[in-house]
Amino acid sequence: MNNYVVKALLCILIALLSMNLYVSIHSLIDPSRDVVIVSISGHMSNINPGTAECIIDALHYAEELNSPLLMELDTYGGWLDSAYVIADAILKARVPVIGYVSGGKALSAGTLILLPTHIAIMSPWSIIGAMQPIYYDPLTGKVTYVNESKIINPIVEKVRLYASTRGRNVTVVEKFVRENLVLTAEEAKKYKVIDYIASSTDEVLRIINGLEIRLYDNSTYKIKVRGYIRYSCSIRSQMTSLLSDPLLSSVLTSIGMFVLILSLISGHLVIAPLGLALLILGLVGSGFNVNLAAMFLVILGSILLAVELLVLPGFGVVGISGIIMLIFGITLLPMMTPTTIANPEEYFSRLRTFALALGLGLGGFAAFVVYKVVRAKRTKVTLFTLEGKIGKAIDRIKPGKPGYVIVEGEYWLATSDEIIEPGETVMVVRYEEKTIHVKKFKYEESK
Repeated sequence: MNNYVVKALLCILIALLSMNLYVSIHSLIDPSRDVVIVSISGHMSNINPGTAECIIDALHYAEELNSPLLMELDTYGGWLDSAYVIADAILKARVPVIGYVSGGKALSAGTLILLPTHIAIMSPWSIIGAMQPIYYDPLTGKVTYVNESKIINPIVEKVRLYASTRGRNVTVVEKFVRENLVLTAEEAKKYKVIDYIASSTDEVLRIINGLEIRLYDNSTYKIKVRGYIRYSCSIRSQMTSLLSDPLLSSVLTSIGMFVLILSLISGHLVIAPLGLALLILGLVGSGFNVNLAAMFLVILGSILLAVELLVLPGFGVVGISGIIMLIFGITLLPMMTPTTIANPEEYFSRLRTFALALGLGLGGFAAFVVYKVVRAKRTKVTLFTLEGKIGKAIDRIKPGKPGYVIVEGEYWLATSDEIIEPGETVMVVRYEEKTIHVKKFKYEESK
């Protein structure tokens, strides 16, 4: 069983490395100079370090191509620090950045990263605003609104800076923070918070085509749209975004601590690496540096795998834990080049299908193994016994004088309460301290 698990984990590791190599080569040979589109929606809709890394990578990619970057937004918001990172990068971008609220909302941190874009566009059915900061406790799910001036005032000044730089209504955007103001697309355009309203991405491309944009260095960029390319976030960014979910982070941290404590109390230290891996992954969602987490996982995984292969006999929990650490560590390393190989929805649809098939396959195999183990546990244990076995006397046996008999092809020293002549058929009555007690066997007894 262990060999099959090891092979499956090694195949996943090789697949990740192959995907990384393919993506890197593809990104180098892609000659496109069209508008680069990155979508902040769906599983990436929460603004967090993973989302920030994805947008920064997309911006760098667009700058390398000297192409405009179009951000499609559909988000309730997220981390304030990550929103600052994104907004500051957009403010100093060397190419035009267009923000398009393509879904139903770009609230809180989503509004914050929309404000510094060179062109802000909303769909007719979308809303923006509600930027008052909150504190969320993942353990209890409690939301606390922050009203301290020490926190509110810096946010207000930051959004005023973004709005004034792009010529937007400073008074209205300040109300986003202080009063949790929410505006529809028509209202936002009326109050000069956004520039245009568009019903689709194609309409956005038609609107921006031919516009001249003044960049951070005061140079002028004229947008010429020839088409667009979809930019998919790197595996690292997606994994970081997933681990940054407060609920998942708290669950991983709790389970990791529980496994570590259980391993120390019970003395089963072989499960401690698994608890440590879960704890490290959980800490990523609490702000722990992703690069350090990846480095720890790779180093610990390599050590555990080496110990399993070179020191411990067979292949068990230690080796499997090492491979799992290596897989997550390599996934989180800053070496996964972002890709434009496919539409994100199609890519993740295929990925989900593969993950579902793999999960069902491994799950079915695990269920089969568990069934066999349970069945073996429930099977009544039967021990070999000589009682009732039929044999033949070799020597003359009488009370007080033992002799040898042959039973089941083996010679045994036997005693008897009656006289048994050589060659007579005997039956074993009982076994006592390497000696058996026999009696004459009569065929009538077997009937």
